[in-house]
Amino acid sequence: MPSGVDVKTNQDVRPRDAAGQPNLAKLRDDGKADAAAAEPMFAIASVLAGAYWQCGVSGLRLGLATTRILAQGQLKLLEYARSSALPEFRDQALRVVVDDARLCLRDVADAAFEELGRLRSELTALQDSARELVPGREDTETAYQRRWKVKP
Repeated sequence: MPSGVDVKTNQDVRPRDAAGQPNLAKLRDDGKADAAAAEPMFAIASVLAGAYWQCGVSGLRLGLATTRILAQGQLKLLEYARSSALPEFRDQALRVVVDDARLCLRDVADAAFEELGRLRSELTALQDSARELVPGREDTETAYQRRWKVKP
């Protein structure tokens, strides 16, 4: 580039920490980082990470519960398959197997519903903790009243 040519870029100059990573703390007027400004961001990030963690744990709990229920259903199916070798018992065994399969699927649905309720309550607790991060104003609980001006 020729010397004496002033080139403007769209890049912002951001402060970096000792490791060369961008500093997320807000800068004060004197150029020093304000840790108090960055603290709420980290608290919100912590709440969101907690929600991510709860969703993952909930998925694992549901997976383990449904695996147990479905494995028990498979074992019952194998027992009926061994005991129904005679042709006269096949129709009766088929009805029993279908009823057991339906019961197994109902148990899976119930386990999913129960786990969803547990996850919903845990996420509600996280919502409450996120709401407490912002100091609430006292007048937000009152209903808004619109005032009308009468035209003369």
